[in-house]
Order: sequence, then C-alpha cells, then structure tokens
Amino acid sequence: MEPLLNAKQYREIADFLERELDELTSYGEEIEKLSLSVVGDLQYFSRPAPEVRILGQQLGIVQDQVSEAVEILHTLANIAELKKKFPIHPLLVVQMQNRINSYIDYYNNRLKQETSQEGKGKEN
Repeated sequence: MEPLLNAKQYREIADFLERELDELTSYGEEIEKLSLSVVGDLQYFSRPAPEVRILGQQLGIVQDQVSEAVEILHTLANIAELKKKFPIHPLLVVQMQNRINSYIDYYNNRLKQETSQEGKGKEN
C-alpha cells in the first residue's frame, strides 16, 4: 500500500495537530482552575471534584494519543519521500495509516468548517 497522502500533506496535518495540542494544553490549565472547586475537608483532605478529576485524566489520554499521531504523520511524510528511493513494506504503511485516519478526518472536517465560515463572512 502506498501512503495515501504526499509528504507535504502529512506535515500540514501534523502541524495542525500540534496547534490543537497547544489548545488542549490551555484547556488543561482551565481544568486545573476548575479543580479549585474541591470536595472534602479543605484543610486536610482537599481534592478535585470527581468530574474534574476524570476530565483531567481523559485530557491526558487524548494528549498522548494526539502526540503519537503527530509522530506517525511525520513518519508517513518521510516514507512518502523515501518510497521513490526504495520499496516500503505495505504492512508498515497500512498499520500507521489506520492509526491516524480519524485525525485526518478531523483535520478535513475542520478545514471544511473554516472554509464555510469564511464564505459566510464574505456574504455578510
């Protein structure tokens, strides 16, 4: 299997996801502020509310997964460039491609949203 995109496209998506990671980090800081709403004895046993704790845990998981997707996208970009010089085993590409397809879909959907919003802005 050939890489589905070219090296430039993989890198654009990786850059986009890296910007999204920055936004997630900011969001995580907001979650930390929420954790100030604690339960329990404030002096001795303060802890974040369960909902805030769970949200923070999930955010960490998502950040790890997106970071991994960025690495895979950079690897696929390199493979797309290297495939001209020597053959790449198809199973390697299939495995990596399957792991990032949802991120490519997310990127494409966000592009469509931005394009449609720009079109609406020009109409007004």
